[in-house]
Amino acid sequence: MGRTLRLIAALLVAVSAGLLGLAFVFTDLGPATSGSGRALSGGASFLAAGVAIGLLYARGRWWLLAGLASSGMILLGLVGLVVSLTDPASADLRLSLLFLLGPLASALLGGYAGAFLRRARDRPPG
Repeated sequence: MGRTLRLIAALLVAVSAGLLGLAFVFTDLGPATSGSGRALSGGASFLAAGVAIGLLYARGRWWLLAGLASSGMILLGLVGLVVSLTDPASADLRLSLLFLLGPLASALLGGYAGAFLRRARDRPPG
């Protein structure tokens, strides 16, 4: 696969994961789901997106694409951070920081792991 095609595929993964993050936020919890279950599945999906981005685009600036993958949750975390700083009674600062840093850390960790695996696979034996 050519470098440009790998970049396009990594961009599609990043944008899809960003939209998935927004879907996690704006959908209602069903009767059989919980907030912690949704957080775990979101973290796992951002980790998987980061690994896919790292595998697809290990030589480039994969960390930018991994950050883009968590962009939907980062935007929500920024809004929550602003609200919790301006009106502490109406928002929880810890939850805002979790929304801001959790998906970003998950996607970056996955991107690092994917890039490491790709470089290890491409390294000549010996």
